[in-house]
Amino acid sequence: MGPLSNDERRAAVLERLRAEGRVGVADLAQVFSTSEDSIRRDLRDMAAAGLLRRVHGGAIPVSPAQGDFGERARRDGPAKDALGRAAAALIGGGQTVLIDGGTTLLAVARAIPGGLGVTIITSAPAIGLELVDRPGLEVIVLGGRLDRATRTVSGAAVVEAVGRINADLCLLGICGLEAGAGVSASDYEEAQVKRAMVAASRQVVAVTTADKLGTAAPHWVCPAGRLDKIVMDGVGDEAAIEALALQGVDMVRI
Repeated sequence: MGPLSNDERRAAVLERLRAEGRVGVADLAQVFSTSEDSIRRDLRDMAAAGLLRRVHGGAIPVSPAQGDFGERARRDGPAKDALGRAAAALIGGGQTVLIDGGTTLLAVARAIPGGLGVTIITSAPAIGLELVDRPGLEVIVLGGRLDRATRTVSGAAVVEAVGRINADLCLLGICGLEAGAGVSASDYEEAQVKRAMVAASRQVVAVTTADKLGTAAPHWVCPAGRLDKIVMDGVGDEAAIEALALQGVDMVRI
């Protein structure tokens, strides 16, 4: 068999990435008997096409957080409901809690009981509406530009408002999470709000389905080691989970 064409090599790289969860430039150059510069060009072009995400020394899969809000809300419904119950159980009485937006965090809001005496501050109007009639909760919805795709508010005023909050707990939705690439988001302005929420909180808990682990979205939020805990469903990339554990992140698997 002769040498692979560029298209054949790139297809083989994607196949290897799906199987292994991460690929390295040096390893790929050896496997395909080509130069590291050629592999870097492949990865750069494939990243530009949205097929993978470049990281230092190689590439990882792109985040699966795609589709409109309604489609994402219907996806993995039972798993998200279980995640919601587990994450809601972490809220202590009297706490001030920042809750990010997204379909998984909406499931968390549905599971929060009344009577806790907590203050919930959220960037997602749907979460505020879910909680507003529940007794014993003070609900604050941040004000800003409402994004049609994420159903959250964003902008400089939101970031500034979050910066004046001292929260006990942040429940954070994620688009991608990888030990080296950290926590990432698909939307630039959403990432800014997430960063502000992380900075304003003493404890940060990411709530996610397992398909987000080992992937990256375009916009960085925080290092993986900034997370105190991850609540996720029970199946996932064991190598990615082990790498996160080495950074001191506690894993709660449902």
